Amino acid sequence: ALVGGQRYPISMEFYDDTLAASAELRWTPPGGSDGVVPSGVLYPPDEPGLVGTYFDGPNFSGTSVTRVDSNIDFNWGSGAPIVGFGVETFCIRWEGKIVPTVTGTHVFKIGSDDGSRLWINGSLVASHWTNHAHTFQSGTMVLTAGQRYNLVMEYYDDTLAASAQLKWIPPGEPEAIVPASALFHSARP
Repeated sequence: ALVGGQRYPISMEFYDDTLAASAELRWTPPGGSDGVVPSGVLYPPDEPGLVGTYFDGPNFSGTSVTRVDSNIDFNWGSGAPIVGFGVETFCIRWEGKIVPTVTGTHVFKIGSDDGSRLWINGSLVASHWTNHAHTFQSGTMVLTAGQRYNLVMEYYDDTLAASAQLKWIPPGEPEAIVPASALFHSARP
């Protein structure tokens, strides 16, 4: 028995000794018929952290570099996050999943100098998409422990100092940077 939309670990082993070899992973979903499990429902294992795409230009333009960041807690000062990038014209989009450890209303705080905004499962939770000194904008969302939620945070730098942070306050817990243990990413095959 599986719950729709939830990921489950799966392992298949195969052994061949002589002559022709073949292997298939098949299933019969509820209301469906027997067939090969489609690639669209198979995912590689999740890895810790978020995928950050760094752009050397405003409005997510210019040369881009992609890397995995364990969390979002950066203070670049008057520098740039990538060697060779401009110091006043870069922007970043982090993408991945967030997995809470407790159920209830979570407060999210995005801190930045300059603009930042945060979406969880496609809902805009917090936005401060203007030029400003390092300040925090907050929003709330009810999350269920152990469930994976899509997370996207965007950031841009325009003038002077550059910094970005993603904090949360889970129910009954103190404010903290969202830890790497709650952030995951996976690339589709």
